[in-house]
Amino acid sequence: MSRVSHGRAQDPYLPPAPRSIGKGVPLKLLIGPEVIDVIAHNMRIAWPEFDSRGFKRKALKGIDDLELMARGHLVARVLREVLPSDYGAAIDVILKSLTPANTETSDLGLSGFFYLPHVFFLGTFGVIPEAEKYFASSMRAQRELTQRFTSEFCIRPFLITWRERTLAELREWTRDPDPHVRRLCSEGTRPRLPWASRLPEFRKTRS
Repeated sequence: MSRVSHGRAQDPYLPPAPRSIGKGVPLKLLIGPEVIDVIAHNMRIAWPEFDSRGFKRKALKGIDDLELMARGHLVARVLREVLPSDYGAAIDVILKSLTPANTETSDLGLSGFFYLPHVFFLGTFGVIPEAEKYFASSMRAQRELTQRFTSEFCIRPFLITWRERTLAELREWTRDPDPHVRRLCSEGTRPRLPWASRLPEFRKTRS
């Protein structure tokens, strides 16, 4: 298994996160103890009050029985418990915890799955009524995350909840200089996307 660090370059003690998995190794193992350690470490750097011990204990409870996507949702729920109760403040911590954006568009391996819990956090908690006032912060976070993994999973709940407002943002992003951001505009609005919620209202009807 080859690995790549998701931590800050100046921190040589940051545990590595998986970049790829060997043949026959379950995909779900892309999110396991090592990745949870890295998330805890980065969150603690971004917010010194982050309860790393409590986060790791809760995030690992029952994780062995879960598949990849369920693991991502579990970690997202635990992050919501341990990050600041104010959604806007929680997003600020997440943004500060992000590692450098990808500058390449190919040969990225599976390292991006490190951010699966982060995008599920946005897609789950960013569309509840009390989070609407932080819409701009959520969009900023999605733009940043798609440069490291993909925001296809979390942009779709926003398209369902606040369709026109989200589409207006995506129209602006079609002119973004970053290819990862532009790609989100097309892929994130596909009516059907593997592993993601469907957008039936985006299907063109034929006479």
